[in-house]
Amino acid sequence: MCHPIRDTENTKPLEAWLVFHRVVLLMMSKFYVQSGHVAWTVQSADAEGAALWLLNQTLRPFLPLDEIASRSQREEAIVCLLDGLARLEPTIAVSQIGMGRCEAGHFDTGDLFNTWQQLSCSVSSLLDSFH
Repeated sequence: MCHPIRDTENTKPLEAWLVFHRVVLLMMSKFYVQSGHVAWTVQSADAEGAALWLLNQTLRPFLPLDEIASRSQREEAIVCLLDGLARLEPTIAVSQIGMGRCEAGHFDTGDLFNTWQQLSCSVSSLLDSFH
């Protein structure tokens, strides 16, 4: 019979990480997020985070896969992003009850886009610092 090797010194950080993430997932609430014809059901710590997730998931297919080098590529990337934003209404409705409601909040799509862009730039800068 084989017994798994268990190094208690090395597994404690992993176990702590797993417990922490289980607790975080339990603390996250279920949100129904909708803007135009785009709708998602997500788990998030708050309503704004749920709205940001909808924006991110909507824009992801329109983001360039390669680095943008030339001006024409930048212009093309901007047009693609605008196409993605055009799928959304001016506001994003968030509910914890169901689709078509907004008791958890209404968020301006333009304001959320600015927040999303700042977060994206911060994450890119952080990743660049590791390379």
